[in-house]
Amino acid sequence: MIKKSAFTLLLLLSKASSSSACVIEKTNTVHLDDGKVPGVSSYDLKLSYLEAHPDKQKVILLIHGNSASKEVFEPIITNPAFEDFRVLAVDLPGHGKSSNFPDDVRHYFKDHENEIFRAHKSYYTFPGYAHSLIHFLKAIKVNPKELEICGWSLGGHVAIDMVAEEPSIKKVTLTGTPINDFEKAARGFAALKAFPTTDPFPAGKTVFDLLSFREPFTEQQAETFHSKGGLAPSELTRRAGTRTDPEARYFMIKFGFEALHNQSQLGSYENQEKTASRYSDKFVVLQGAKDPIKISGEDWHRIESLGIPIYEVEGASHAWFSDEPNKLAELLVRFFDAKE
Repeated sequence: MIKKSAFTLLLLLSKASSSSACVIEKTNTVHLDDGKVPGVSSYDLKLSYLEAHPDKQKVILLIHGNSASKEVFEPIITNPAFEDFRVLAVDLPGHGKSSNFPDDVRHYFKDHENEIFRAHKSYYTFPGYAHSLIHFLKAIKVNPKELEICGWSLGGHVAIDMVAEEPSIKKVTLTGTPINDFEKAARGFAALKAFPTTDPFPAGKTVFDLLSFREPFTEQQAETFHSKGGLAPSELTRRAGTRTDPEARYFMIKFGFEALHNQSQLGSYENQEKTASRYSDKFVVLQGAKDPIKISGEDWHRIESLGIPIYEVEGASHAWFSDEPNKLAELLVRFFDAKE
């Protein structure tokens, strides 16, 4: 177990020069047939992804956050540190250029919202996203034993549940992602209801409402949403935010917030703290020192006690990698074969 008490990761990494690696945008259609949605025996999802160095065996998968897209990682993918890695950045279902869940599945969950707990792998939930990405990786012939996942925010929650479904995954780096059981997750989401939002969101709304906003974002709302996480306003943030399926926001938050009171419907699904504890040797936390949702205080000691090291990037926010892509790339390479 590594103890990183009050440890801060300083700017010790060299500044990498730009790379000439070729990045290709591709699509892959995954076929899902879990049969949990009445009247829907199977369906297809089209997943869009960026890929560099496709001939390499070692793989790094980058997973974006809520209402973002794979393009948030464009400055990272071509980094020279990745020259020996196949690098993938994927749009989650309902985001970017990936497809939404099919209409018959969407209609079912709109009419039966609480079925999201029984059929948790069939829609916009942490395990639902994870399930679709496990199928995606199999389809493009990624060996999980040679795979490191870097999950940012929502992407980190997805990564944890990917390990639960495929325990042979080699390594997971979480950034901007708390590690909680059902009770702590519910308490964390509930706390967001104490923070009001401002224009351009409707009066009387809170940060909780913003994260689960069930209407399409306007461009201004998309910019505001992402700026709160440290992403500067841009065409990328406007395009990603306005494109995201509002149902993806709503049901992802509903699942995380209400799982505590619906455990009887979850079957064998484990809370994420239990999964991280079970496979603690696979996990690393890399967080911004100024991230408002960073792991700190008693939670820092709780996560360290599981055997999971925590590193902080000095002066960095929730989306710190957007300003320091070289640092993230070099750290992911160093973590890939780390024994601790």
